Amino acid sequence: MSHKTREHEDGARSSQPAEDTPVPRETRNSQLETDIPPPVAAVLCRHGVAASRVDPHTVSFAAVPVSDQFSKPRTNLLVQRPAPNGGSAIYVDSDLAYTGADAAMLRLLTGPSHRDWRRLRIPPVPGTLAEVLCVVLELFGSPLAGDLRAAASNVAASVPLADRNRDGCGYTESERPRAADLQIGPVLAAVGERIPPELAAESYRTCLRKELALRVATVVTRPTHPHAAVLWAAAGAGRDHLMLAAAHLLLEARRTARVIRVSGGLIAAGCIFQAEVDSAFLRVLTEAAGLGDCVLLVQDLDVCLTGSPASLSVLCGALDKGLRLLATARSDAALGRLQRDEPLARRLLAVEVPSLDRAETGEALSQFAAASGLTADATVLQATLNLAAKRGGAEPAASLGLLGSAIADAAWRGGRELHPDDIFAAPRGEWPDAPPDTGKE
Repeated sequence: MSHKTREHEDGARSSQPAEDTPVPRETRNSQLETDIPPPVAAVLCRHGVAASRVDPHTVSFAAVPVSDQFSKPRTNLLVQRPAPNGGSAIYVDSDLAYTGADAAMLRLLTGPSHRDWRRLRIPPVPGTLAEVLCVVLELFGSPLAGDLRAAASNVAASVPLADRNRDGCGYTESERPRAADLQIGPVLAAVGERIPPELAAESYRTCLRKELALRVATVVTRPTHPHAAVLWAAAGAGRDHLMLAAAHLLLEARRTARVIRVSGGLIAAGCIFQAEVDSAFLRVLTEAAGLGDCVLLVQDLDVCLTGSPASLSVLCGALDKGLRLLATARSDAALGRLQRDEPLARRLLAVEVPSLDRAETGEALSQFAAASGLTADATVLQATLNLAAKRGGAEPAASLGLLGSAIADAAWRGGRELHPDDIFAAPRGEWPDAPPDTGKE
């Protein structure tokens, strides 16, 4: 083991009491035994890799072998998962260098560095700890990647189908994340992210317009135009949430391998001239189309689609090449220039997302209140709906904002119950009277 590897291993040990220092077998930490199934732990032990839990969200792997295209044969590895159902961030030794010619691999090691650790420049890796480790070892061409993947597959095969993807047993063969799926390209990574399946699934679970989500998801699977859709709604009606819910249906039905979400604002940020925005948008569309089995989500399409003949032609060309696209627009007025271009209007289906009615908004409030852990009876929900109706705004955001304010106030007081007075005490925005818009600042 190199001096650097040993130094990092010692650093990881120093953050734990003496009895929790890493040993060849995970026998001193019951939680770690749960996270790493015994067959997987046996493979790690056989290759001299020690695992230890640094904190409730982080596991350290010491002396992990990598391919001979790196500056040293072994590196330390940190797997950090801040949220139970989210993806994992990956860290390696900051002095690990790649000596090969793969540009994508070179870019992986350009992430931020802190205290001898460097974060890999990849989206959060979905899956259990064992599955995440398999994906990372495949990325680095580790000699133990094959044995580890076989062990993880044997564990998954021994679990009833209904229980897969719930705990330490991971994915079926067709569901398993692969290293290649994480590399989305430098342009897309700069303005967006790969959507973890867990995030899309949670959006669908809380979506109250599941039929509309299915309708939107169906659009991008059409063999003919239009196989792209733009969602428009009043601010607060949930168009971005619905777009993620539709993405879940596509992932669940295996109609796509990955979903990439980009921001129209980030695409246009820093551009001075219209042609610069068009060029930036072209690079995004070109890279997304090159990924193959991918659905591109664009938030605020109207921000990065300037309406110039070049921008409209670029988007039409990408759709003709098979790019599958779901997008949102900030307002119905922004759709005017899209509708006026007949070739684009033929390729892009406009879908209105109406505000939720009172009953649907009440259901959303019930879910939100239950998730907060505070007690809120029917009078609280009715007060929220009534006050939101008086103050105006699209639902469900108007009511959820009021209830969220009351929940935050109660949490500060240490309260465990919500009352109607808490809702009426929620402050409202105190914007100054707006002068006439002259177009000048």
